[in-house]
Amino acid sequence: VLLAVLAWDEALSHLDILVEKEFKLSQVLKTRGDVYFDLGQFAEAAHDYEASINADKTDPSNSIKAGKLLKCFVRIGNFAKAEEYVGSVDQPGASDFLQAEKLLAAGQFKELTVILDRIRQNAPSDPKGNLIYGRMMLQQNSPEKAEEALVILQRAILGSTRDIDLYRVTVDLARATGDETLAGLAQQNVDLLDKLNRQYAEQLAAVVKTRDAFD
Repeated sequence: VLLAVLAWDEALSHLDILVEKEFKLSQVLKTRGDVYFDLGQFAEAAHDYEASINADKTDPSNSIKAGKLLKCFVRIGNFAKAEEYVGSVDQPGASDFLQAEKLLAAGQFKELTVILDRIRQNAPSDPKGNLIYGRMMLQQNSPEKAEEALVILQRAILGSTRDIDLYRVTVDLARATGDETLAGLAQQNVDLLDKLNRQYAEQLAAVVKTRDAFD
């Protein structure tokens, strides 16, 4: 873990230099936002994604940035700012996903179930719907609800082998049912994906370091 932190810190220090030099500003801000996002520093990530969009409003990847920005605002509970950008996300059902997150935060599970049914119909392959469903069932603090969620999510869990957030929810759901074996297996996948993220951090730090010479 320490090595990962050092790699991210090194990447950030070099990205800070590039931002100060305004070297490919939109691109570098987006990259720094990605680092902050992976570190769980969502307020800082949101700042960089928003600045990246404003630095080049014609960038065709702005929709992708808006999608990450939306996730950041949801994570920090700033739904008003999320509403400002939901229309910029070129993704089916983006407004439904935002509404689902708002209902989840408010604990309005009955209304949330209606939205999730619509999401499954309109975007059945999108993993965010499964993630929100798992978090909803977990919040109800019921072993029976957790067991029900694991049954419903079984296919999604097996098919989303790179979705670290879904596996984290799976760990919590399994523990809520008392199934430490399943929790352990899901945690192994979380650890593996975390290791891959650390390797990415090290590679990113090495690549970004080579850009310091540019003005």
